[in-house]
Amino acid sequence: MRFAVGIALLAGFGCTGTEELDGHTHSTDDESDCASAEDFVVGLQKSTPAGVVVTLIDATPAPPYRGVNAWTIGLTDSGAAPIPDATLTVTPWMPLHNHGLVPPDYTGTGNAAGVYIVAPFELTMPGQWEFTVDAGDGDSVKYIFCVEG
Repeated sequence: MRFAVGIALLAGFGCTGTEELDGHTHSTDDESDCASAEDFVVGLQKSTPAGVVVTLIDATPAPPYRGVNAWTIGLTDSGAAPIPDATLTVTPWMPLHNHGLVPPDYTGTGNAAGVYIVAPFELTMPGQWEFTVDAGDGDSVKYIFCVEG
């Protein structure tokens, strides 16, 4: 059963115990898996090295959860003007387990307002995930979240 999870700080959620997936036992302990995770907050902004502002506008579910996910991401320049024609990709990666997803990259479909829909991508297990958001030409930011489920 999938649970709807409201927007919350991830610090209060527990990724505890172990889980058998793909023939391997994986730790889902907050202390080991999610120690470097950021608090998930809709509206979280980061700037790329070239000055592109990447905004996590929305996520379904929020916070990210094991299973099918979709994100809405905004791109603006440093003067807050929308960037409508970027080749935006999101690359989920689970560093503790040294794997990502298949396919590894998910392309965003953008509009004139610089808003991109990235969907669907299926997170295969709980724990800490890194999400590299590339705004084009390798100019990227990284979000690090604890995925429940």
